[in-house]
Amino acid sequence: MALSLSKDDRQAWNSKGIEWSDPPPPSYPMEDAVPSFLALDDGTDENDERQLAYHYSPGKSSPGVLFCNGFQSSMQGTKAVAMETYCRQRGVPFCRFDYRGHGDHSTEEFSHCTLSDWIQDASTILETVMKDHDKVVVMGSSMGGWIACHLALQHPHKVVGLLGIAAAPDFLEDIFQNLSQEQQDQWKREGFLSLPTEYNPEPYHISWKLVEDARQKWNLLSGPNRKIIPIRCRVHLVHGKVDQDIPWTKSLDLMDRLETKDVTLTIIKDGDHRLSRPQDIERIQRALGELLQNAF
Repeated sequence: MALSLSKDDRQAWNSKGIEWSDPPPPSYPMEDAVPSFLALDDGTDENDERQLAYHYSPGKSSPGVLFCNGFQSSMQGTKAVAMETYCRQRGVPFCRFDYRGHGDHSTEEFSHCTLSDWIQDASTILETVMKDHDKVVVMGSSMGGWIACHLALQHPHKVVGLLGIAAAPDFLEDIFQNLSQEQQDQWKREGFLSLPTEYNPEPYHISWKLVEDARQKWNLLSGPNRKIIPIRCRVHLVHGKVDQDIPWTKSLDLMDRLETKDVTLTIIKDGDHRLSRPQDIERIQRALGELLQNAF
């Protein structure tokens, strides 16, 4: 659902050069829109068919918005489509995409991918699809919030705002630490862990190399080198207090570790991990609107 903004809200946005026309709704459901594709061919293999599927909605205002999905989620998800609807109605450029191994169009197996691959995918979309936008607000759901943090670190002059939705930095390390010693040893020995999930009838099959890659390169809150995270842009974190997958204290820890002082943490008392109810979507859209209005 789209937010109903007051006259004062509209005037504030108009002062930033954002047009508040009310365009007609799209002629197709956005979740059914035909995606575009970005080749990942590096020129070294003529048979390389790797590609990223994405949807890009142009707009006249600045900054643009890039949405990063969660673990084994896709750009067809409720939040991704709702945020695109919100942005299209306000003339805000918006992009949602699928990492390698995710969604309906990936040519790579999920089990072969690592967090390095997915962060590279997000960075590639930011540098190519969003190349004409000097300023971008990056928003991420669950694992996407983790990836969004690294985009802010890698592109500090381009990323002017960060919106984390049940952000899950270091969640792979959390899974490992919550296992018994026997289960940890088995994961390392066999190379895969089957993890039951309420979101899919089949369990997640998580490779040990995924954990190793994250531990060596990308963890932000755990490990021996806990330190301030040098993210300096405006940040808004939204988390459900009854999240059974990623506790809300994860966002509190992240907030405390960020260098920027301009951080807002919204706790939704009855919110779960997905935060996909209409009232959750409205809160997230409101947070996005505030970031867009002030991230200049």
